Amino acid sequence: MKLIVGLGNPGNKYQKNHHNAGFIVMEEFLRRHGLTIKKQKFNGIYEKVRIQNQEVILAMPYTFMNLSGNFVFAISNYFGISPKDILIIHDDKDILLGKYKYKFSGGHAGQNGVRNIIQQLGTKDFSRLRIGIGLEKGKEINIMNHVLKNFSNFYYKNLLSDDTLYESLDYFLNNDILDTMNKYNE
Repeated sequence: MKLIVGLGNPGNKYQKNHHNAGFIVMEEFLRRHGLTIKKQKFNGIYEKVRIQNQEVILAMPYTFMNLSGNFVFAISNYFGISPKDILIIHDDKDILLGKYKYKFSGGHAGQNGVRNIIQQLGTKDFSRLRIGIGLEKGKEINIMNHVLKNFSNFYYKNLLSDDTLYESLDYFLNNDILDTMNKYNE
């Protein structure tokens, strides 16, 4: 069984923030499959479902970004899910807006939710779907202001309508992360 967790901050004021890319993608993935998340536990929400004949847990923490690891540790421990079977969907300032990239293992690159997940799991060996919120190289930004900035209407709609992105999540359900990276990373 796999666990897919979309990261973000709960509450309407954060709904379209760059930092909520994980929530945005998870909510659209659920919508495309006609699913909703109803179960509340571990200071977040989750649902155990079957997609393409695969059992998967889809989840979103309500711990706020910097404490996402508490939720990921609790839910993965409760269901006995190994870190290698976890996919975290999160924003990434090092990837351009409108792009995404799969990754296995590695550091947190300044993403505090991923940093906390590494600390709580005691390993960096889990998969990530990194959603680009970055700007072109050489542009100076205040990262805190940038992650809490809303997506423009163009990029928000683009994130919701990127069929290949959602196809890649379906593909991941039946394949390992390396196959997914080889097929979908540019």
